[in-house]
Formats: sequence, C-alpha cells, structure tokens
Amino acid sequence: MRRRLSLALAMASLTAACAGGSEGMVVEMFDNRFAPAQLTVEVGTAVVFRGAGRNPHNAVASDGSWSTETAFGSLDQYDGDDAVLVFETPGTFDFFCTYHGTAEGQGMAGTITVEDSA
Repeated sequence: MRRRLSLALAMASLTAACAGGSEGMVVEMFDNRFAPAQLTVEVGTAVVFRGAGRNPHNAVASDGSWSTETAFGSLDQYDGDDAVLVFETPGTFDFFCTYHGTAEGQGMAGTITVEDSA
C-alpha cells in the first residue's frame, strides 16, 4: 500500500511539473500592497496569490478577465490562503485588490507580464 501511494505521488508530481509550465511564482497580498507588485512569467506558469495580511484580500484583473475568486472560491483570502492561477495567454495583465485598490491602478494594484517561452 505504501509503495502504491509513493508511486501515485511521484506520478502526480511528474504530471504537474509537465503540465504546469514554469515552477511558479508567489505574490503575497499584504495589507495595502502586493509583493511583488510587478512580475514577469512565461506562458503556463502557475502564480500563487497568498493572503499575508490581517485583512481580507484578493486579486482581480482590471479588465475582469480573471480573479482569485475563481481559483479560491471566495473573494476573501486571509493570511495563509492560496489561490493558484495559471496564465496561458501572453500579454500584460493589470490587477488590483477590490478592498484596497482600484481597476485604474490606484492603491493595492500590480501587473503581470506573461511572455511566450519560445
């Protein structure tokens, strides 16, 4: 039984590594700021938005195309809560926290640039 579990975990890790593109990045959502606020990743990279403040936070694309709510199931993320999003399309994506920023880039806001890996 233990051997089957180890094999299953190894296969799941290998599958995730092959399907997930780059290893990934973590964006921490502190009170009133993202860290980092600007990042560049390759297509297929998983970006983890992690709650790190005393208050609820989230990350929502300024154009409405994505949100941590989709991955996490709630707009309210608290300290230690992770929402994982995989960016499959190249482009520049501005985002903000609906509690502490605006879609116009004021307050708690950031930018993700997604580049082709080729």
